[in-house]
Amino acid sequence: GFSLIEVVAAIAILSLLLGGVLAIFSQGFNAAKRTRNQAVAVSLARAVAEEYSSWGMANITSGTYNLGEINLNNVTYGRTIQISDGPVSPDQLKRLNAIISWPEGGSTKNITISTLKADY
Repeated sequence: GFSLIEVVAAIAILSLLLGGVLAIFSQGFNAAKRTRNQAVAVSLARAVAEEYSSWGMANITSGTYNLGEINLNNVTYGRTIQISDGPVSPDQLKRLNAIISWPEGGSTKNITISTLKADY
């Protein structure tokens, strides 16, 4: 049979191995969560930019507009659009910056998608 010391040593070795495996799974889970949050933020930014770029130029005035928050997958995303005159012909070209922010790991992450809206 096995002595008590051998059994305790085997349990200790298995505990160390399982602890390492659990740490790897935990890091993988956190990486997947960060990636999911970023993918959702990119989709939200694209949706905001697309919605505003479909408006006529008469309805788009320069400024920063808070579009409110949306909660998806237990994460609250803030949505903002910044509209400014384009680099040329301000009456015919506008720059749209869709900014999405969300809390992650004790800090706030941001994604910005920029597009130009032309009315030629």
